[in-house]
Amino acid sequence: MRVETLRPVRLAIVAVAHVADGAEGAAPHPGPIVDGIEALVDEVERQGGALTIGLTAGALAALARHGGGAVATLERAVAEGRVAPILVPAHGADARRLDADEHGDELRLDREALTALVGEGAMATARRGTLVGAAALDDARAARLAAWGLDYAVTPSTERGPSRRGERLVVFGAAPFPVGEPEALRAIVAEAPDGAAVPLVVWLDEGEAVAATLAAARVADDPRVSLRSLDDVLAQDGVAPGWLAAAAPSGTTVARGAGEGRGAAPLVEAARWLAAACGMPRLVPVDGEALVALDDAPAVLPPRAAVPLLLRRAQAAGIEGAARAYGAVARACRLLAAECLLTDARPRATGALPPSLMAELAALLGRAVGDALEAARVEATLRAQDDGGALATAEEARRRAGEALVAFARAEEALRAGFLLAGRTRFGEAARCLGEHAMWAACALEALAEADQRGWPGSIESWRMRPVASG
Repeated sequence: MRVETLRPVRLAIVAVAHVADGAEGAAPHPGPIVDGIEALVDEVERQGGALTIGLTAGALAALARHGGGAVATLERAVAEGRVAPILVPAHGADARRLDADEHGDELRLDREALTALVGEGAMATARRGTLVGAAALDDARAARLAAWGLDYAVTPSTERGPSRRGERLVVFGAAPFPVGEPEALRAIVAEAPDGAAVPLVVWLDEGEAVAATLAAARVADDPRVSLRSLDDVLAQDGVAPGWLAAAAPSGTTVARGAGEGRGAAPLVEAARWLAAACGMPRLVPVDGEALVALDDAPAVLPPRAAVPLLLRRAQAAGIEGAARAYGAVARACRLLAAECLLTDARPRATGALPPSLMAELAALLGRAVGDALEAARVEATLRAQDDGGALATAEEARRRAGEALVAFARAEEALRAGFLLAGRTRFGEAARCLGEHAMWAACALEALAEADQRGWPGSIESWRMRPVASG
């Protein structure tokens, strides 16, 4: 008689959550995330399994203030090994738009924020992994992830893996979890070879629906399925063992800001240039614990900490969150303009802005909120009235954009000419005008939000962190 040993398919659910900062930095109530944590932890405990959860600093801060019992549930589940933490960029940025230093800084902040919530003891035994878009995991980035002490990375891929990158890093390919489709989940399991690791990624605010899908698919009743965290999968596979197939060489990392549609990126980069001229550090000089402990960290921290935080938020907001990006730039520029008023202010740029960025900035400021302005005009025509001031707000944003462009050009010209005093005056003027334009642009976009419901196209396939709606 032949006896076959069952090698269960290891179904690895990776649940990710991002709560975006509000207009003045306050995070909304994380109701859907709280419900998702409770439902998923209950389900994996019922099945005797485990899962992987990734939380940005905004989500961690929101849980610390409004999470209630979900925080205790999460802390207990991590301590018991039911939940394995996975690191994500602290501000929800797409890793493709971060350089290596910024990416490392974002993961540092996220780990420190997570430790502040669940405790150092719970984190000490956890393996460390991260989510990263495939385009941002070239050989150089993979080597850096391993050098930062990470054990594994999860990328969107039809090839589930795992594969090995370098001597240490294990790379898992993952697909979106079929929320509300138990038949599709059963099909995924049925197609997987015995013993395969099958990572599926989902937004944590859909946790209740995921738990219901797992129950409806009767995963717990299938002896061929084991619900595991990626920590557990690594514990069985080892860390990049010699037999694990090496990943094929990848292409070059997508350049920061590359791709169609740059949104507010030129404005953010212009503000970063001004910040560097004023001597502000590029990396965030605070612990991740501060992002959890403070209601609105930039409001209470000194400018040298507040400005990098605000610019990191603006950078993370990206194309989909233009209003949030403009709002963060406006706050940063107010601080920079104030810095230029100090008697010992001596702004010195590290170099002139690239001509290509100057051209992009001119186009962005010249267009200002052109799309929003046109939408307001259409809406006003349809209603035969101004849409709650949105049209006037958009017009003002456009006027301020012209002022910002002139001021910025004068600052850049003065700096290249080497006039320190003029540079100080004109840098302050550029920061003030740039900030005023950003403020008006944010107001215009927010005023049109109800008339222009395009939603948040954040995609699991690109690991862009979709902000969760408040509950």
